[in-house]
Amino acid sequence: MTRQIFFVVGILLLTSCAGSRQTADNPELQPWLGVWQGMALQESRRDQPRQWTLVLTLKKGRLHGFMRDDAGEMRRQKLEELKIVDDELHFKVAYETRRGLHMICRHRAKLQDDTLLSLFEGSEGGRALAGKWEARRMILAPEANQKDLFF
Repeated sequence: MTRQIFFVVGILLLTSCAGSRQTADNPELQPWLGVWQGMALQESRRDQPRQWTLVLTLKKGRLHGFMRDDAGEMRRQKLEELKIVDDELHFKVAYETRRGLHMICRHRAKLQDDTLLSLFEGSEGGRALAGKWEARRMILAPEANQKDLFF
């Protein structure tokens, strides 16, 4: 167990050194990187608010990421059409819900300090939906399961 912790910490230290050089080439991406978590609320729906987690990383100078939710429907779903336009983060996430319906959400998010404010719209099984998601940047404890978040 101790070996695994040292291994994970070592890997994180090595990648953080390399990552800081890459983000130096892309300073506009730096504020977006990290783990974001918060409650999403779909408007005009009776569904309970959902806990969503967004992980954004930089690989070879490009922004990459995935999303997951507390219901396990997203299952670390890779983000599509990920880009920053006019200081807004734009991306799409598509997955199949527990009800077997195809869900597509398009997000437009803005940063406000360490809070990500996203408006999303899309469809679930052909039915239109819209909502809001407010997420906070997560500060991970050393004992957090880093492998689950990033790999």
